[in-house]
Amino acid sequence: MQVINKILKLVEKALDEFDTPNFRLNNILQKAIRIARLRNDFDNLWWLEFEIISLENKEAKRRICEEISPHYTKDRFRETQERISKAYLGERKVRKMDHTGTILDEKNTCGLSISEIEDRIDTFVEKTEEMFPQVGLSPSDLFFKSQLRTYAQLVTDDFRSILANVSQRIHDFLSVTEKQLLYGQLNPDIFEQNRQYVDARLSKIAPKALAQLKTAYRHLGKKEPESRSHALTSCRRSLKSFADVIYPPHEEPVVGPDGVERELTEDKFISRLWQYVTEKVKGNKSGNLLLALINDLGNRIDRIYDLSCKGVHNDVSEFEVNQCVIQTYILIGDILRLADQDSAINVEIEKKNK
Repeated sequence: MQVINKILKLVEKALDEFDTPNFRLNNILQKAIRIARLRNDFDNLWWLEFEIISLENKEAKRRICEEISPHYTKDRFRETQERISKAYLGERKVRKMDHTGTILDEKNTCGLSISEIEDRIDTFVEKTEEMFPQVGLSPSDLFFKSQLRTYAQLVTDDFRSILANVSQRIHDFLSVTEKQLLYGQLNPDIFEQNRQYVDARLSKIAPKALAQLKTAYRHLGKKEPESRSHALTSCRRSLKSFADVIYPPHEEPVVGPDGVERELTEDKFISRLWQYVTEKVKGNKSGNLLLALINDLGNRIDRIYDLSCKGVHNDVSEFEVNQCVIQTYILIGDILRLADQDSAINVEIEKKNK
């Protein structure tokens, strides 16, 4: 409940901003992104992040896909990408004007970020008054200036329509999230789908890891500090059992693709998971993010495990334990998709190799 209340307050704050006169949608958008990321709500995080970048910014688009792709199968990645693109293109149409000053029925796709659109509206509103026809202009210049003013007004209307559409989608996202949190649903549907996938796959290849992971999950929400420590201990054991199956211990050091020699013995289960992913992704940027997640989760679990071994249970917060258990589920799912050769990371690798 502590975690749910933390996110719920952020949702309520974002919703309240819609009632503020002359609110900036970009400010609400930034909060919505934070909420989606805290909940590991990758479906919504994907389209929300696309609204804060320019469509021409290929590096930003690549960065978003690199963050998202490890959590999807190839088919689901392509389906979600198509759905997001269709929604984006469908609500971002703006009027065109040719070099003669003729306003065309055909429309362009506006690839500006929400922040840039808001700035353009402010500029057009400010400059419209300067576009009144002036005495002494030739008929052709008078026509062009009048058309330019009309065009600015029409484009401003188009921009406002875009903001209204995106605003409604963000409001819907926040409202649905608020309802889920009020009913005690901390994790979004995509996490539950991943959890079911992990449970089904582990039951076949690593039942011991599944039993330990379920034990960790059952401890979530319990208020006793000892329960939190038990949850983290179960997470640690689950990761080790999973590593024992996916990348068993090696007696001799192993040289990774980066040329570094590593000890991959029984106790080095995080290193073994890291090595497995490294060999699968071979320098792919999405894979590098997954490697960073392995290291971060390993470090956090080790720190909390050390605290529990010392009996310092009160230093382990409910939020931290919750995040570790959830991230363990997500990480194992990401690695399983790699093992099944069905990870969307491979979509990016395939593009790179073409």
